[in-house]
Amino acid sequence: TATPPATGTGAASEGVQARTLVVEEHRDKGQITSKVFIDYFRAAGGPFACAGVAMLFALKTCTDYASNWWLSQWSAASEAKSAGSTGAAAGLLAGEHSTAWWLCGYLLIQLCGVCFTLSSQVSVALCGFAASREFG
Repeated sequence: TATPPATGTGAASEGVQARTLVVEEHRDKGQITSKVFIDYFRAAGGPFACAGVAMLFALKTCTDYASNWWLSQWSAASEAKSAGSTGAAAGLLAGEHSTAWWLCGYLLIQLCGVCFTLSSQVSVALCGFAASREFG
């Protein structure tokens, strides 16, 4: 350990050696082997836990697409209503729907997205904690 230089008439001049709080850390160099990844994968909960996390992220992405689709249908229905036409130009959800109906549908999709986002983030944290206890 290195000793800092003494200033004035401090402890170093009285024969007491000063200690440092920082210690040099050992660090391996090179590539991470596949065994490390496999061990971490197993410690995080194995294939079922990791597949569950992936599924939650996929469901969140699906709600993003569903949200965009819902808004496009709402827009198409609104344009068709203002033009006075019905049918293919109004999209799949053609018909007389109130703004509250469209808004409730959009809100439901967004709430599902929030639930999937929260669930996926919590599951990633729990898997990470489980793996860190194994390697800790």
